[in-house]
Amino acid sequence: MITLSPLKRRIVYVTIFEIIAIISSTFVLMKLSGSDAAESLPVAVMVSLAAVIWNFLYNTAFEAWNVVSMWQSAPYSFAVRMH
Repeated sequence: MITLSPLKRRIVYVTIFEIIAIISSTFVLMKLSGSDAAESLPVAVMVSLAAVIWNFLYNTAFEAWNVVSMWQSAPYSFAVRMH
């Protein structure tokens, strides 16, 4: 059995998820625009990259805020994330 550190596990999960999202988005963009994969793939990759960067920045800021906030001992519930 392979055991990954939390950081490596996150990277593997994000990579797999984004590969699936890029492939799916490419097909959707091809159908919607009537173009081929050569035109749709770069758009899907750019959107995916923007989503990964935004998610990384949001989670980094949230975790930094969480360290200094009153929520430090609270579980990461939806309500805490939306506060």
